[in-house]
Amino acid sequence: MKKLLFSALIICAVGSGAAIRAEISEGRWEYDVFLNGARIGKSTVSSSVKNGNYENLSEMAITLNGVTTTVTQKIVETREYRPVRFESLQSVQNGGQVTAMEKIAEFRDGSVILTEGDRKTTIRISEPFVLDGNFFQSELEKKGYAKGVSVTARSYDPTIETASTFSLKVSVLGMEDVTVRGKTRRLNHMTSYIDSVKLADFYTDEKGVAEKIELSIMGNIIEMALK
Repeated sequence: MKKLLFSALIICAVGSGAAIRAEISEGRWEYDVFLNGARIGKSTVSSSVKNGNYENLSEMAITLNGVTTTVTQKIVETREYRPVRFESLQSVQNGGQVTAMEKIAEFRDGSVILTEGDRKTTIRISEPFVLDGNFFQSELEKKGYAKGVSVTARSYDPTIETASTFSLKVSVLGMEDVTVRGKTRRLNHMTSYIDSVKLADFYTDEKGVAEKIELSIMGNIIEMALK
């Protein structure tokens, strides 16, 4: 699978795991990850407030064709959703061989200080941007999650693109009957897009917790189901 698969899964997990409130709730959520119906791994997402900032931590491990990929990502932002720090560590184990890639981005006065291994680069981004789903959760809450409502913002993720931002949009499609782990639930259906390309569908309960997340990549259906 392409690197985008793991980036997309992490974006969905981080953006949808926390309870959706104007004041982001703290908690921890566990998901199973499926590929075309077969379980391939698991993901854990947590949201907390530390040192006056929001902090989201996601961990995911999936195995495809005997190769295990583990991704850990931590995102720190202010209470006003201004970027503070982005950390990503991805390791791939193929038999006895393990390779790892780490990226750390720090944000200061419109600049991104990006560290990749021993290499450090300063990137200037003039437009305002956000890092993950906390901003979208807050804005959608203000709009009452009405059917047809959309929120769009520029976002930055160095695991997708290091030198520029991209457009991230979340739209509310409304309540639907959805099957999760063989049971039918009445859940709120939302869809996210990156630069007008559909990223994922996610379905939240009355507390705003994503019970099911689906995305399609290269003809494959990836599903995350809340435990």
